[in-house]
Amino acid sequence: MSNSAKAMIFDKDGLLLVLWRSNTHPRYAHHLDFPGGLIEEGEKPKVTVSREIMEETGLDIPAALLELVKTHHPRPGSNQRFFVVNIEQSSPNIAISWEHESYKWLTLEQFLAEPISLASDIYHQIAVEHLAPKQSA
Repeated sequence: MSNSAKAMIFDKDGLLLVLWRSNTHPRYAHHLDFPGGLIEEGEKPKVTVSREIMEETGLDIPAALLELVKTHHPRPGSNQRFFVVNIEQSSPNIAISWEHESYKWLTLEQFLAEPISLASDIYHQIAVEHLAPKQSA
């Protein structure tokens, strides 16, 4: 059983924080990523995301600010939760962890232009599905 949670972080100007994995991930090396990770035993998904955001970016985002966007069930007993949060800063500097090689704050258009490959993490596809209708609005 694998349960994970990640989040899209938007700054006050509407830019989306996107991370790129380093070569440390066996399936998603050098792919687009969002802060988050595996939910630890007894941990609530929002707490996981808040903790992982701090570990992977240095941003202190309280769990209470996270809003659930989607829960994905790739197989029985496995849940992937995706959250969104808006922060009150403009493109703050990010202290990326060893798990990532770089980051960018992207406009919605820039993010949606990022290619999705068959090797991409499911969170990339979920984000596109969630954000694409907002671009045409």
